[in-house]
Amino acid sequence: VRRGEDAAALRHLNAHAHWFAFTDDQYGEQTPRTCADISAMLDHALALYRPDTVAMPFGLYHRDHALVHEAALACMARHPALDWFGYEDALYRCIPGLLQSRLQTLVGRGVRATACSRLPSGADS
Repeated sequence: VRRGEDAAALRHLNAHAHWFAFTDDQYGEQTPRTCADISAMLDHALALYRPDTVAMPFGLYHRDHALVHEAALACMARHPALDWFGYEDALYRCIPGLLQSRLQTLVGRGVRATACSRLPSGADS
């Protein structure tokens, strides 16, 4: 069901997905991944697809989402020429202070984040 929802959203954005061979924690992942594992998989996908723009979760609440966020930050440091966009986890962005805390952490790590309501023109191609 999730993959079908993803596919519909991606069609709307004219975007592509690369699903990795592991699931969210909520589905009982048997082999937990490390940040280094995920980062290496992301590097492989970036080399394969050679995108101009990458969307990454802010990882506001769930452990596995935060882990992907950390892995994406590691990739971002290795691929600074790409446009990186963080997105707010829909349900958790409403928790008071959670998004602000993430943004403050990013600033502390030297990452400048500016709010935008949509991707710049041409970023969805």
